[in-house]
Amino acid sequence: MTAANARPLSRAGSRPAFSLIEMMIVIGLVVLLAVITVVVGRSVVGKAKIDQCRQVLQTLDATLTEYQAERGGIPPFRVRDYMPPSGIGASEARVRREIAVYLAQVQGFTGIDKQLGTIDSSFLVKRQQIYTDLAGYPYAGQVSSDDRASVRDPWGMEILYIHPSDENEKAFEAFGKPLNERPYFMSAGPDGEYETLDDNIYSYEVDKPREGRG
Repeated sequence: MTAANARPLSRAGSRPAFSLIEMMIVIGLVVLLAVITVVVGRSVVGKAKIDQCRQVLQTLDATLTEYQAERGGIPPFRVRDYMPPSGIGASEARVRREIAVYLAQVQGFTGIDKQLGTIDSSFLVKRQQIYTDLAGYPYAGQVSSDDRASVRDPWGMEILYIHPSDENEKAFEAFGKPLNERPYFMSAGPDGEYETLDDNIYSYEVDKPREGRG
């Protein structure tokens, strides 16, 4: 074999390098898989939080059943219990009925305390802690000294307690009317807004207003 006819020997096991197009395809697939993973992960986490929230609301509803069995009726409704210094202005307090009032009325009964004890401790906090953790929330400073027991949802917002008293009409107009004279418990849902009803989560299906505020 002459030098002119000789061909360079390829290295054993060597492969041609990726072309620019092939590398771009691979990078695109990696990015796509990463996006899918993030979207699916958020969906799974979001569903888990909704399931957690429903469980908390069902437990609170069970404490109400326990109270009814013990006392033969639901806790009384007193407007003054929701007025300042609760941290909410007097006009809005007619709508925003925090669960702290309900807990103050029912805690101390063995069955109820046992039910509350099944709720994840991260949701059972002092009312002031809820608003301390919600940076920028408009009422944070006003409830800084409110050490009543309360319950927050998985998104950090305070769960509301809506009593069927006729004096609670403003709350009915905002969030929905209780059925069968039974109070309900409500979360603001994933968006953290009480007034947008589409994603709000209830302890049972209530008679919602035709159009939510906001």
